[in-house]
Amino acid sequence: MRKRTYRKYTDIYAEFERFCRKQINNHVFLVPPERTLTEQFAASRMTIRKVLAEAETNGLIRRDGHQTHILHARPLSACGRITYFVSGQGQIIMPPAFERLWLKLEPRLKSAAADFRLFQVNHRTSFEELKAAADESEIILLAIIDCEPFLHYLQSIQTHKCIVALSDPYLERFRNAVALDNYAVGTAAAETLWNSGCRKAAVCGGFDHPIFNKRRQGFADRFQQCGGRILSYPFPPGEIVRKIPVCAASLIDARERACDGIFILSDEFTAPAYQLGGIPEQFKILSFNGSGDWMRCAPAVSVLSSGTAEVVDALMHYLENSAAGEFLPVRILIKPHLYKNQTIG
Repeated sequence: MRKRTYRKYTDIYAEFERFCRKQINNHVFLVPPERTLTEQFAASRMTIRKVLAEAETNGLIRRDGHQTHILHARPLSACGRITYFVSGQGQIIMPPAFERLWLKLEPRLKSAAADFRLFQVNHRTSFEELKAAADESEIILLAIIDCEPFLHYLQSIQTHKCIVALSDPYLERFRNAVALDNYAVGTAAAETLWNSGCRKAAVCGGFDHPIFNKRRQGFADRFQQCGGRILSYPFPPGEIVRKIPVCAASLIDARERACDGIFILSDEFTAPAYQLGGIPEQFKILSFNGSGDWMRCAPAVSVLSSGTAEVVDALMHYLENSAAGEFLPVRILIKPHLYKNQTIG
């Protein structure tokens, strides 16, 4: 513990302000407990409580139960209600990539004093409930949902309501978008495998969905343009449990047909299929970081980034400008990069 010496209150408060700005720059938005602050700033608990009270009055922090949040320089409360629409129920958000996006976005927005809500859509959600939630929101962040009447309704109100698409199925339907470029995921995978010496590649996984179709198309266009050959193994429709043995059978068939590389469109359920498929270590395996399932694979796989951090940064920048009165159209497609290289060489 630092030895306490007499310090002016104004100096301690100024140091706390600098500390908060540094935390914001490091994307850390929680204030440590009072006991930690008394040691860090060499001040009494009474002084620290006075600092926190003044900081809250000045809009620097917000106390929420047992936690104290550092507020962003531009509070997003001026944006009105922001609602994140996604498939899910209870504690589960699907697919996992959009759960990861929510988990990274929520603390950033809450620390910026945003009125941020989660609306999970499932088979029991009525159109009236969806419409009411949309009408109460100033900004709608559309992750992924399965309700065509509601999507039509959102299209009809986007002239006077800010709707930002966060995924590929909606890029053609909505004016505003901040999303991963799934076609670029495919082209990046093709270039990575080609540059590593792969000449005959299998594309495995993914059902008939715009996200997977764009990845598959991007890979095929670029890999064939380079002069490579492709075998495609899409997932069949139906229950998830059916997809694991199908994925494993695809990997075995690709090995028997002399493929030297595999692009797995998304890594959900990759690990058990990977074990069943018995992939040789010399294979060049590239996957997309969807659920994080690739981390359980042995031997290891290489993965492309999901672009989650970049999407969150772009959204925050857009919302900050909106809070400052610059409500402009936005269309940003995030390019992926090789996140973890363990098999490409």
